[in-house]
Amino acid sequence: MNVNARMDINAGANWFSMLRKGRPMILGTHPREPQPANAFLAQMPLDILLIIASFLPLHAELIFTHTCVAIKKALTRPGSEERRLDWDEHLEYLTAVISNRTDRWVCDDCDRTHPTYTDDTPRTPMAPDCYRLKFFQVENPWTEPFKLPCHRHVQLALKYLRLGPQSTQEQAHLDELLSPGHLTETIHDSPSPTRGRGSIRLEQHYRLKVAHGRYLILYTCMYTLPEACWT
Repeated sequence: MNVNARMDINAGANWFSMLRKGRPMILGTHPREPQPANAFLAQMPLDILLIIASFLPLHAELIFTHTCVAIKKALTRPGSEERRLDWDEHLEYLTAVISNRTDRWVCDDCDRTHPTYTDDTPRTPMAPDCYRLKFFQVENPWTEPFKLPCHRHVQLALKYLRLGPQSTQEQAHLDELLSPGHLTETIHDSPSPTRGRGSIRLEQHYRLKVAHGRYLILYTCMYTLPEACWT
């Protein structure tokens, strides 16, 4: 399906416009760039196009309108202004629109897309340009320096593997996104059942793997008394 990569993704497209801050998308009228006149689907009978569209959910129907001008005009019909996309449907729409772009990722916190920063990794997280920044840090309950992969890291790793890195910089970013993490430190004043309050050594480790299109993470942690407490 030919999706126009130059359109304003976050502003909606065609006959949809976005009402921000959690409210649903509502139909509107937005101009779009003309599509090639030789689009294959444009040569199909209009009634066949409408039958195809009738089987699609609303967000998929919106994506369908990106194929060519003929389909866009056919699906812009009376009564469409009452149709809405909810939050999850708009996320599905954005995911489809940038499915072949590694320079952007979909944010499920603010329902927008953000640019990809190749320096952004689980070990060196970079806050994106999101108005809900407080939701972006996946914190470990015991220690702040140990970071787990965020949803954007998962999304980009899967996209890199599906499309293939387009540059040495993207390959290096993928390697970092799939690198294991390890941290050993001592937690002071932690509860101890035998010594009242004392210290505990915490060793954390995670390994990442993608298998059959699924992102897998193996996270382990081990709590032991410091060696000084064994004597």
